[in-house]
Amino acid sequence: MALLSYRTPRAVCFLIGLAAITTARPTKRTVALDAGEPVEAYGLSLGEFREMATEVTRAGTPLSQLPFSSDQGSAVSQLPALEMDVAAIIEGGAVAVTAARSNPEEIASGCAPPLAPTKGATCPDITCVICYNNTAPLSYNATCTSQIDGKSATSPSGTNSTDVLVIALVDLFNSFDATPAHFDCACTNQTSTIQPNCSWVSAYCVYFVPSGSPTAPVIDSNAPRARAKAWQSSETEYIGLSKGWSNPAEGYPTADAGEALTDALLDVLDTHPNLRCNQGVTVPPVVMVPGLTSANINYKLDDSEPPIWAFWCDKTTSGQWMPLWPIPDGVMSDTKKFICWTSTIEVKFDKGANTFTALRKNEETELVDFGNFTGIGGLDAVVPWFAMSGWTPGKDLFAAPFDWRVPSGGQQEFYDKLKSLVEQVYASNGGKKVVLWAFSFGPQYALSFLHRMTQDWKDQYIEWFVATSPVWSGAPAALAAYATGFTDMPGGGVPNPPKECSAFTLYESTCSTGPISRVVMTDLAGCCTAAGPGSLFNHFDTNKTCLIMTGYTGTETCDGGVFGYAPNATASESSSLAQVGDADPPFPTSTTFIRTLARASPSLMWAFPRAGVTSNTTWTRADNLISTPTKNYTAFDMADLLNDLGLSAHEDELSYVASEPDLATFSSPGCNTLVTYGYDTPTLSTMSFSADFHGAIVPNQGVPTSHTKEDGDGLVPLRSSLRGMEWSEAQAAGNKKLLYKGYAKQPHAQCMLIETSPSSLNCWNDVMGLLLHGVNPTQ
Repeated sequence: MALLSYRTPRAVCFLIGLAAITTARPTKRTVALDAGEPVEAYGLSLGEFREMATEVTRAGTPLSQLPFSSDQGSAVSQLPALEMDVAAIIEGGAVAVTAARSNPEEIASGCAPPLAPTKGATCPDITCVICYNNTAPLSYNATCTSQIDGKSATSPSGTNSTDVLVIALVDLFNSFDATPAHFDCACTNQTSTIQPNCSWVSAYCVYFVPSGSPTAPVIDSNAPRARAKAWQSSETEYIGLSKGWSNPAEGYPTADAGEALTDALLDVLDTHPNLRCNQGVTVPPVVMVPGLTSANINYKLDDSEPPIWAFWCDKTTSGQWMPLWPIPDGVMSDTKKFICWTSTIEVKFDKGANTFTALRKNEETELVDFGNFTGIGGLDAVVPWFAMSGWTPGKDLFAAPFDWRVPSGGQQEFYDKLKSLVEQVYASNGGKKVVLWAFSFGPQYALSFLHRMTQDWKDQYIEWFVATSPVWSGAPAALAAYATGFTDMPGGGVPNPPKECSAFTLYESTCSTGPISRVVMTDLAGCCTAAGPGSLFNHFDTNKTCLIMTGYTGTETCDGGVFGYAPNATASESSSLAQVGDADPPFPTSTTFIRTLARASPSLMWAFPRAGVTSNTTWTRADNLISTPTKNYTAFDMADLLNDLGLSAHEDELSYVASEPDLATFSSPGCNTLVTYGYDTPTLSTMSFSADFHGAIVPNQGVPTSHTKEDGDGLVPLRSSLRGMEWSEAQAAGNKKLLYKGYAKQPHAQCMLIETSPSSLNCWNDVMGLLLHGVNPTQ
């Protein structure tokens, strides 16, 4: 799924990124309160460290222990371990100082015994000594030493033993150099075998920076920093460094692990290009096409009248381009801002002209940095892998984002830009043909582009078209998002609080502590009654369990926070979205948000399961997609579904999108093509609801009473990716190759260097073997 690097409900992260690319890059995460994992993992405090040194407001639970916190970046998960090491030293320091001051022998020396973290902690080879002066005024200083290489750091004198100990410890951490052999607390090393006999090591390191202010906490564990280093396994003499080593204050936010690692890898490659893998091998230029929601979008308003349901929204941006996607800060925490954002991101269909335009008049949008990777969330993480393999960004490696809200019929600007980019890259690389590598939703747009190019043009400019995890025949997940806002991914499908719950607020990424209890409950309404005031709760329909955190105190947004509902002070508001004129409408929750974004993007209709006559590659009349007590909806019944959802005004749009020839006629690409895909992973297939659809109110707030799965990659069914096999005869007739290879258990679109996923790594190696050595992948 998509990697979305903005704060947003976890459920959203798992669905609206349909067909976007996922990497191992750590991001801000949200952890759903879920009864599927041990609740004992919550409630671990940082003890005296929290109370005495840093005024920490977040829970000290290791992210790896939190329920539903799988897929956490290893670098981010190091942060709590480092905090606990600091806590262990501080707690030991308090005990040692007390014991030393009551022991005449220690008083004579003026120093407490050496202190070290508990066994098994991140930094077991660091010892610290606290020394004090008993003469008035009482003062302390501390020295911490690494037992590996003897490095040490001593704090200035201070009146608080905890403060001086923290300063010495953090100064020691920050003094560690960047050599591979040096022990570096809270660093996570990962070795990546890019090509045979060519491995690289990257290390992502989390650390604290002293505040430097006498009135502020000594360190703020809510604002840790990060830095990275990288080197080739066989050439440890040459080290690439990110920011944060010469000046720790210049480190990266912990959410930007990908940027830090990329900078470190590019640093060593820029200074020592001979370290790249594949020396002497000519690399073909590559243009990458990302997936759905991957491209950043800006907007500009000029006397733009908002719709009546958003009458309070701004009419102008005063000539400035403003961020539209990813979602700007503050939008998801303010319902009125959310509704204004909805009015600007929505695209409408003009059935008279068969075109797509912004919902608001006098609104312009632009893509960010076409050709480069800075405007593509998540896909930029592949840049260092390509760089290590011999490519150079801006020379023979480029990106081609598109406005993912609009289907192929409205993408002429993208086609023109991509054609120009390919021709420029071809010319600047001495006439080398270009590889188009597209991921997830990207292959559909790349295919549409190739359909619009002449055969002579493709013969001259295109070497290979690589389609990874394509959605040729659509996916039930797209239909679910559009129709109800449901996602079956972990943490997804959380409905709005029912009206029986009166007024509730959805808290996302909230730092929280407190004991957790489980209550068997059939629905969310009963859950909110059982929770009572001063608690955070969530209901999980799969096991009919209400999980309640009592003594809820969280107020701050943070990494690894929890995701749940808490009662408001009043009980007079409805849980529905705002009506015009509401003074303080309730916050829109995940099913509402997913549904809103899906319906604002006509491209989601393009991804509805495609009607056909063979169930191997399409959905037949026998393949029910959605069932209610009185109706079954197949891929042939989408117009009826829209009508029953109160969306009959969109039937012309559906007809146009479903009949556009790129996926309806589905002609072959007319160039050498490799399709990679995942399979053997349960993937959403059908949904059943206990009530019929009657207009805008969907049953059970969009969450089906049951759903089934079929073979696929976790997001896209196998039949959708296999549809391209229909091109065999056409490709052969044009003397073009068509290669297909599947990878068991490979997550959607993850044909990458992911060491924990052998299928992903195999896919990457197969594509590299094809591009660099002309070796065709074999099934």
